[in-house]
Amino acid sequence: MTKKRIIILVSAIVLFVVILILRNILMNEEQEKKEFNSLDDFTTPKEVIEYMEGKYIKETESIEENFYLDIYATLKVNLYTGETSNEEYYRTMVRLMANTLNFKNFRIIDDEKKNLIAVICDEEDSKISRTYINGDDSYFATQDSEIELNKMQDVAISEFNIESAELNNLINKNWNKTAINTTNANEFNYYLYLDNGIAVRNVYKKVFNILFENNYSGNVLNGIKPDMSLEEVVEILGKPTFGSIEENLIGYKGTDIYAFFTGREISIYRVENDETDKLIELLKKFQDDGDVKKFVSAITDMWPDYEEYVYGEQVVNLIYSLKGIKIQFNITPSHGLIIGNNYIGDKEELKKLKDELGIKEIYFENLDYVYENEFERVHNARG
Repeated sequence: MTKKRIIILVSAIVLFVVILILRNILMNEEQEKKEFNSLDDFTTPKEVIEYMEGKYIKETESIEENFYLDIYATLKVNLYTGETSNEEYYRTMVRLMANTLNFKNFRIIDDEKKNLIAVICDEEDSKISRTYINGDDSYFATQDSEIELNKMQDVAISEFNIESAELNNLINKNWNKTAINTTNANEFNYYLYLDNGIAVRNVYKKVFNILFENNYSGNVLNGIKPDMSLEEVVEILGKPTFGSIEENLIGYKGTDIYAFFTGREISIYRVENDETDKLIELLKKFQDDGDVKKFVSAITDMWPDYEEYVYGEQVVNLIYSLKGIKIQFNITPSHGLIIGNNYIGDKEELKKLKDELGIKEIYFENLDYVYENEFERVHNARG
């Protein structure tokens, strides 16, 4: 080969390499310019990963049966940053990827963070059926539950001197609804309003909540009347256990009652004290048969004093605020029994049961459900 031909060949190779480089640069620039305004704008897994600010590595036919594709990537964030969940990031990525792959089953593998996301889809209905993160189809709910349980602490108990004759009578009669004569009451939003400045909400056979309004003539407890300012209440009872003056709602928990104040009324709930041993047995049966209908029916038979109950073909929402218990399916990612901070039983016993028997459907939430109920009543006009 002559020197001239060698020069021409080398020049051609260099030109070809330059063209390839320029082509890749232009393609990358076009990719960067591409706008994603809808789900259908994504056409490849690489686009999804890079849109979510991750590093795309490769994609291969899945090594697992029943999965279409394995996508290898280093994602922008881990599942949690400290105790803060990045669930929304992962939920968005999975939704985009499922649509891009026309709802074929896929896996996203992040070897750097040691995370495996396996997504099972329904191609016919174009929807995601289950998302398993590291083998758990309720990963974030499970992890959040552990974090919430670790935050739980016993609340301070306040000293109350109850001065209301009606409230003392109600307590002495074990909150039986017959302790308050509501014959001539006006009913509105769950409550029966009486002429003497009292309103009650009855649930099953007991008074769930009693309100003392600003036209109530006497002291309710500790020298406090319903229309006293929140600043005055704090001077008498000390720092609130619940709420704040800024929220226009403060509250305290005593041995027998919760007391909440708004500056225009005093709201009282009983501190519940039921046995929970039967609940443990029902949970064990539920673990064995997985029958939601039977489980919920047994709960309502045992405790007919729920304040909210919705049961449908796909949804269950059963709430016992005074007991610190919710039973919910398809309401939140926590499908099953949700335990609040005011749970009347032993939270550690339930945690042990969850761990030893592997009952996934037990979750913990660091909220006092009585306070949550009162906040909802005050701020969302439930009362």
